[in-house]
Amino acid sequence: MLVLYITYIDLGKNDIGSKLRPYKMYKAFLNLNYKVKILSAAQTLKNRNNRITKIKEIEVWLKNNKPNFCYIESDYTAIRFLEDYKLIKLLKTLNIPTAYFYRDFDYKFPDMKTSVSGLINNLRELFIKFLWFKTNRILNKVDIVYFPSKYCFKYFDFEDMRALPPASEIINYIDKEYTN
Repeated sequence: MLVLYITYIDLGKNDIGSKLRPYKMYKAFLNLNYKVKILSAAQTLKNRNNRITKIKEIEVWLKNNKPNFCYIESDYTAIRFLEDYKLIKLLKTLNIPTAYFYRDFDYKFPDMKTSVSGLINNLRELFIKFLWFKTNRILNKVDIVYFPSKYCFKYFDFEDMRALPPASEIINYIDKEYTN
């Protein structure tokens, strides 16, 4: 089984914090004996050229290879670069089943955010809303959108939504407060 695994971090540089889940998903694919072709590069502005180069390498690779499926492990922000959107569209055109793990969607809860006023901050918030709008539109092109829990489904209307629990070790723990 060949999987194309796309992350929005530099996998391998650090396997703690927000990088832990992408790292554990990668390890899970390897433990299943899948061959993994990985696109791993941060989507920060200073890393933009590196990410775009790696996307172009994947596009060339896809001319001679067809993975059984593609799994995309999202960043904590919306998809930022046009090249990422184009890659997801290409996967759809090539009929490669694609799943996307939707990590964070704090923008759905504006009341929980600390409001910072000023023209620059208002423009920044508007840009972020635009990126989320674009991200959600492209996610209508993927086959499955995974969320950390089924309780997230009520905030979205994607055609196929499924729960994919956190990529952590199983801990035998019972919260006594909720068992009484």
